[in-house]
Amino acid sequence: MSLELPGTMLAQLHGALSTLVSSADLHWNLEVLEQLRPTLGQFPERTGGLPDRQGVVRIMEVLHEGVMVIDVAGATLYENPALQRIVAADPEGPMLKKECLVLAQRLLSMARRASQPPTTTEQTVRTTTAGYRIRGALVDPRMFALQPISLVVVARTTPEEIPREVLQNRYGLTPREALIAQQLAEGRNNGEIAQRLHISLHTVRRHVERVLSKLGVHSRAAVAAKLTADS
Repeated sequence: MSLELPGTMLAQLHGALSTLVSSADLHWNLEVLEQLRPTLGQFPERTGGLPDRQGVVRIMEVLHEGVMVIDVAGATLYENPALQRIVAADPEGPMLKKECLVLAQRLLSMARRASQPPTTTEQTVRTTTAGYRIRGALVDPRMFALQPISLVVVARTTPEEIPREVLQNRYGLTPREALIAQQLAEGRNNGEIAQRLHISLHTVRRHVERVLSKLGVHSRAAVAAKLTADS
């Protein structure tokens, strides 16, 4: 998918990307960074001048976060490979993509109505299999002669599902505890787990206590972070 934008707009896109994806979350390793350095310069902190089209696109191509660039008419100008993988991996991927477009249009609509529109916005989206954070930035809202565009970044907030057998071997969980761990990593509360697994709340609480103990964490909210860090 091509990305044909004026040079000044590319500079704004470059800047918006650095506000939505911190340098700590760029996820590239030293080998990839060395390969890209001639094109990227020193993104994102010390880049000088206007980035070229190829440089901006290659930045987005190496991110683990999904990226969409959307014009004022709601047309998608660009989507990076990570977004395509995220959408393809989730049964409700089309709905997730639609939420990105809705958020982009909301930003553009606010830009048209307000003299000082917000530069960024975000929301959380939950599908049956995962949670996501969608963040959007308005790219150059002052340049209406060139038509403003929206940049949307999608990050999965729940870890990729780890096979139960792996959880059992890695943490010494029973098959049922491994299943509970998966449910906790998806952010489900005790009532949801009880309903999904057809067990009592008392049984869920007992399993949750054991899972937290074996994973070495003190809260259910820490389960997802633990599994993500160890995967």
